[in-house]
Amino acid sequence: MNLDDLRAQLRDQATEIDPATPVPLPTVRRRAKTLKRRRTAAAVTTVAAAVVAVALAVLPGAVNTSTPDPAKPPPDYTRDGITIPGTVGPDRLEKAEIGKPGAGPLEFTWTPTSTSVTFRPYCRTTATKPLTVHVTVDGRLLATEDCDDSGSSPRHAGSVPPNHVFWTEVPPGKTARVRVSVADQNGRAVRSTAQLALGIYRSPVPSATPAPAEVRGLPVRPSAPDPDDYVKEGIRFPAHVGGDTLLNATIGDLGQRSVKLRFTAASARTGLRLFCTGDRTDPYRRPMLSIRIDGRPKHPATCINRLTDFYKNDGGPDPINATPGQTHEVTIDLVYAKGRPATIPGARIGVGAYALPPERLVETSAGSVGIDELARYGGYTYKLAQVKTVPAKTATELSTDAPAGKPFLIGYGAANLGSEPGEAKILGLTQEVSFRLDRGGIPADSLTRWTLSYGQPAGAGGKITLKVVSGRQTRGLLYLALYLPG
Repeated sequence: MNLDDLRAQLRDQATEIDPATPVPLPTVRRRAKTLKRRRTAAAVTTVAAAVVAVALAVLPGAVNTSTPDPAKPPPDYTRDGITIPGTVGPDRLEKAEIGKPGAGPLEFTWTPTSTSVTFRPYCRTTATKPLTVHVTVDGRLLATEDCDDSGSSPRHAGSVPPNHVFWTEVPPGKTARVRVSVADQNGRAVRSTAQLALGIYRSPVPSATPAPAEVRGLPVRPSAPDPDDYVKEGIRFPAHVGGDTLLNATIGDLGQRSVKLRFTAASARTGLRLFCTGDRTDPYRRPMLSIRIDGRPKHPATCINRLTDFYKNDGGPDPINATPGQTHEVTIDLVYAKGRPATIPGARIGVGAYALPPERLVETSAGSVGIDELARYGGYTYKLAQVKTVPAKTATELSTDAPAGKPFLIGYGAANLGSEPGEAKILGLTQEVSFRLDRGGIPADSLTRWTLSYGQPAGAGGKITLKVVSGRQTRGLLYLALYLPG
């Protein structure tokens, strides 16, 4: 993974931090590479790491106060040509550290006192090659930004929301170690003459968290806790997600690299949701989750979660073969490439088994596909209203009419494709979306589909078009699905 990929991943996760807005599911079955193209909300590109108490420190280069006077804003902190503002909008400076040019990484400690924080790094360099500034806290990489500041104050900003997994590792009251360093475009640490600084700000907790950029305008509401939720140390497998119903779940302890889960299938439509924070120390060497069901191996999953509301990270449950009324056992192991066991201090893994709602079987001469009857977005459930298909061998476009005056979801994907990979775009949405066309290891006769969905606010209507832009398919079908509020 290069830096652009990592930065895109951090941005993608940052756009999903809305506690009130789950990621589209259960329609979403796999996370599209689409999201690499969605550079939404530059203010959240760096998923930052910090919270602190405000005070003047005796040590030079640090601001650290514990009981701020709400009526008196903290002062700016200036040193060696850099100024860390005392306030930025409603944010109040709680700690600052400014290094000298070429002094190397900044390292300092601080003790979080809340979970509402904005963090602003600074990096000034005369280097001719692109560099990045990395911020880690207790070994977890929480921010990457271009080292390109030319003024006297930080330009970049990001947040760590209350539902970030970081707070399960470093809760308020626990002293953490912050490190600010410089790396090349591949994430390798480099010696540099860069001047580094970091400001950590206390931010007010918003009364209503705004939705991610792609769902602004859609109705949203928080998901109420359910007594049947499975919760461990702040991480929650909800009892109900859209039409999905929790059968059983487990979450391992910190550092535990293998967990087992037994559940009794309620129907043949069963899915797994996975939780994993093993990428905390080195996202450039991302671990995987090995999955075995009743001893039989399943395709591994990437280990990446940023939020304790895990279902907002993933693309929905991964369907598995289950027998109604039969008890099954799932084993999840944290591994590196080729199945080598991964022992990562501070990592946590978990798995939940869910009974999935009915789906609509669409059969055509080009193949068959199962489409979920229900999808969830923004705390609301949407119902499948329409499905359109075309043969992938002979057609390169497919359109449907967007409704006027009401929010909706567009589901899209392909099934039973040939072996040649390609790419398609979805046009007519508030933002252009693209996704890959390939089999992804799914048997040609499988009804398991690769479906994604995208929420749209109420508007004037119009055409939504799926258009193939590369690759040639020898078989299979393309489809668009329209979901309306239930």
